[in-house]
Amino acid sequence: MTGASWPLPEHRQRLAGDTSDTNHFRFASDTTPRNPLANPVAGRYGLPSHSVVQRLEWLDWFMRLLVQRVASAEVRVDGELAGRISGGLLGFFCSMSGDRDEQVGKLARKFVNLRVFRDDAGRMNRSLLQIGGEALIVSQFTLAADTSRGNRPGFSGAASPDIGERQYEDFCDAVRNLGVGVETGVFGAEMEVKLTNDGPVTILLEC
Repeated sequence: MTGASWPLPEHRQRLAGDTSDTNHFRFASDTTPRNPLANPVAGRYGLPSHSVVQRLEWLDWFMRLLVQRVASAEVRVDGELAGRISGGLLGFFCSMSGDRDEQVGKLARKFVNLRVFRDDAGRMNRSLLQIGGEALIVSQFTLAADTSRGNRPGFSGAASPDIGERQYEDFCDAVRNLGVGVETGVFGAEMEVKLTNDGPVTILLEC
């Protein structure tokens, strides 16, 4: 059963090497009611929750940021201190293949406004901006790991080093421009990261 075809956004057609508007998503018809949470692909793309994925010919990557609320964090390169914060958010940044520059600003705004700090009642209700905290941002291409085909992770979904570095630096600049003090690691370097996770609180942001 062929089912319906769903168009591929223009910026993702380049990933698939196909400039046509069809044959990227194919879904089989299914009249059985389903829990929308049981079909995350359909939910993500606004498709009917009863659709069943029959063939997926492309992957839609999302820029990724692993966020940890920390009491302290530091990063060293070759034993030398590269960046340190006394409290705030540690962010591991990963640019994926096909990510657009406009995603950088959106992710930066999400990061600085993420309400994960305690208010006076002890609830997670304050953002990094509201508490005047700092950010340590470290490049982390291994967040692109794909382990669906075995135990050795593959990283083909990560952006190329030149694009990844530019978007990493743009992200750091965007966070600074939003009023947050930023410390960084060194892109592409072997780094040692030490942190004290406060909570613990660890959240994956995708944009």
